[in-house]
Amino acid sequence: IAGLTSWRKGNFDASAQYFEMTGSSPYASGWTASAGSYWAARAHMRGRNFWQVTPWLKKAAKHYRTFYGLIAARTLGNNIDLNWNAPQFGHNDRIILRQHKAGWRALALADLGETDRAENELIHLNPGRRNVKLQEALIAFAQSHHMPSLSLRLGHAYTDRDGDIYDAALYPIMAWAPHNGYNIDRALIHAFIRQESRFDVKAQSHIGATGLMQLMLRTASYVDGRQTYRAHNRHLLQNPQTNIEIGQKYIEKLLAMSTINGDLLSLAIAYNAGPGNLSKWKQNEELASDPLLFIESIPLSETRTFVERVLSNFWIYRMRMGQNTPSLTDIAEDRWPLYRSQDDDTLRIASAN
Repeated sequence: IAGLTSWRKGNFDASAQYFEMTGSSPYASGWTASAGSYWAARAHMRGRNFWQVTPWLKKAAKHYRTFYGLIAARTLGNNIDLNWNAPQFGHNDRIILRQHKAGWRALALADLGETDRAENELIHLNPGRRNVKLQEALIAFAQSHHMPSLSLRLGHAYTDRDGDIYDAALYPIMAWAPHNGYNIDRALIHAFIRQESRFDVKAQSHIGATGLMQLMLRTASYVDGRQTYRAHNRHLLQNPQTNIEIGQKYIEKLLAMSTINGDLLSLAIAYNAGPGNLSKWKQNEELASDPLLFIESIPLSETRTFVERVLSNFWIYRMRMGQNTPSLTDIAEDRWPLYRSQDDDTLRIASAN
């Protein structure tokens, strides 16, 4: 906060000192440390202390799974080395799972096509830190049977035998698709769902947001146009295909709004805090030329966090899907990051089928 205050006053030397303290703090999370380090680099650039810029960018880029870490890595031209390898489910994994009652039930349910119930069984199976074979069997099963919620839990809990993070588990690919296929790229839909519900189809917030994309009843009714959603039929929004269908339509409507006009930062802000708040915050013309300062000036901490997490998810899903990340380049070069579709027609048809 002190760093941003000094930045706004044009005192970039003091700003850099505060940001350096943040970036170097042993108590800071990777997200906070990378933010402090990146802003220290920005402040040094503004203060014309050019020899200090690269060291702080390198410090930020060490946390390359975070918002500012990804931006720093792109600024430096670094390759982002993510681990998309995951154990393949095989006969030995089946034997390992059968040794546990929950695993035995999950295998039987999965064979019957009851994937959701199988996932519920395995959520309660705790292999512990030392049972590496069971860890690998669970991750392999979650990947092969398209259980993104379980996969994400396991990815947070365990690493591979070399100590590397399972990015394939942390950024799972869903088998679900909208009823009429994808019109918005899968990477962006996955990015929102990962942050909103962690792929839990039954997720419900304290304010009533429901399902994978955490839709409010009023929003779902407005977007659907055919079905009115109330408390008595909220369960309909727990259907994955229905929820993604409506959420996708809402994103399309937001992207087309004049206050958003394809900008990903504005899209994420409007999705979380509402288009009205976005319009109000955009009235500050001083922030129009600096998208990163605009993010940090959002008065709601929840929305600031949401924006950074969704964009980080989006860029990493682009990488997992073998796609380019021009919006990451945009923001690294102080431009507003625009949505550019990359999913081809073949993928859309396959998703619809």
